[in-house]
Amino acid sequence: MDPEVQFQQRFVRALHSVGVGALPHEDDATEVMETVDPEVVDKITTNVRSITPINLFQHPNAHPIALDLALLRRYGPEWLTWEAETLELRIPVDFKTSSLAALNTHKIMAVKAMHLNDSFWKKWEVFSACVQPLNNLFPDFEIMQAPDYGDLVVAADIAGHIQRDIPWSVEVTEYIKVVMRHDGTLVGVEPLQDIEPDMTDYVIDTGAIKAAWPTVRQTDRPLEGATVEAEQLSRMLAVHRYVELRRQQLRDQLPLVLKI
Repeated sequence: MDPEVQFQQRFVRALHSVGVGALPHEDDATEVMETVDPEVVDKITTNVRSITPINLFQHPNAHPIALDLALLRRYGPEWLTWEAETLELRIPVDFKTSSLAALNTHKIMAVKAMHLNDSFWKKWEVFSACVQPLNNLFPDFEIMQAPDYGDLVVAADIAGHIQRDIPWSVEVTEYIKVVMRHDGTLVGVEPLQDIEPDMTDYVIDTGAIKAAWPTVRQTDRPLEGATVEAEQLSRMLAVHRYVELRRQQLRDQLPLVLKI
């Protein structure tokens, strides 16, 4: 398949995944804006008031997928061949913004890596390095950074907008399990619900936790009581809320991308 067609299809899938039904053209931005959920548009004035089409590439809370969609919309897949230095020169000129924030450069490079190969899903050191900027954190390539389990889940959720159905390697799976054990989270949260640590050393009814989880997630209320199961569900709910927060940030920023 022609690379440009392939990346355009990914762009369309990404737009579908965040609530837009068709590939926008320059003259269609207003029409597409009207297809976005009005509640999402209303939230722009509250949740992301400080983010605008002009400062998107400068803002520390710019969503990696919003940046990706803006670049794909302006440059097509060509930008994936550019080095960071080229982006730092082109973006201020083409997007009429004063600069490209260093943190957003790291986000863009993480997204680029996921577009071009499967190392994010296969190599734990690449996965770990990408997790940080995908969670609005600067990566440190000299000192090992221990992420929270919630950071991993959000990174996996973001990655799902770019490449789907790539299986996790054994080494990345084991890395995720180590983080879960470190954080004391024993049941996986979507989209990492199928990865769980070894339960040999624990006396806990994970079946009861999994049975209760859909209700807890839907009602957004943890179980009452000081049981181990209630504590696990509370930790899972905290992770789920963080994932939903990042998803809402993307939905809020999408109309801004369409106005650039």
